[in-house]
Amino acid sequence: MHLVHGTKYYGAPYGRYKTPSRESDPRCFIDNFYFAQQDYIAARQKGERWTWSVSRPQAVSDHVPHVSRSIPWGLAVYATLCRARNLPLSFPASVAAYQAIYQCTEATHLAKAIVWIATQKLCANEAFNVTNGDYFRWENLWPRVADYFGVPVAPPRPMKLASVMADHSDRWSSLASRERLRTRPYKDLVLWSYLDFALAPEYDRMSDVTKLRRFGFHDVIDTEEMFIRYFDSYRRKKMIPA
Repeated sequence: MHLVHGTKYYGAPYGRYKTPSRESDPRCFIDNFYFAQQDYIAARQKGERWTWSVSRPQAVSDHVPHVSRSIPWGLAVYATLCRARNLPLSFPASVAAYQAIYQCTEATHLAKAIVWIATQKLCANEAFNVTNGDYFRWENLWPRVADYFGVPVAPPRPMKLASVMADHSDRWSSLASRERLRTRPYKDLVLWSYLDFALAPEYDRMSDVTKLRRFGFHDVIDTEEMFIRYFDSYRRKKMIPA
């Protein structure tokens, strides 16, 4: 049995926490479902022939069409609308968040890791951090995003995208019609509140993946290149204009 948890185990959503986080670190001081589920499965497994394992990803990203809870997709729509409005691309959170270390986990990378973990005897009854294996700062990635969409970079400007981006339905519909995009109703296109949450941390988010590598899984993903690949995929699938 395999459980997919996340960095909430270490307290990532609740403020500054110990980084790089290791699987041996103490649990977060705020109780959550991850603890109860793992404890329940571990207790049930004792004396049984089956085993359990856990993966702990961070900011899972996918290029599947129209996944509204997705950082790359949300940024693609945000940047597309900035270009349509002749606006520069401002990072929509604080300078501290712009400069903090961040990490992501590509969905296909996570899937491959899960299959590997779940089928290796040495991984039985163990938990593993699973991220792309690298780290980045938005201040370094953001200019690449702006360049990709052909808009200038502007300094960070804290805002709530859930409010600022809520009233562009007509503009998006017009753009989608003109460019013959494959789209959905604007209200279902991006979960802007998730993007607000994902971009807001003013502290480092770093998971140590040494344990996963030590046990034998060595695949890594270049996160900056992942974003560009996803943007290319969105264009090929006519989800955003070229």
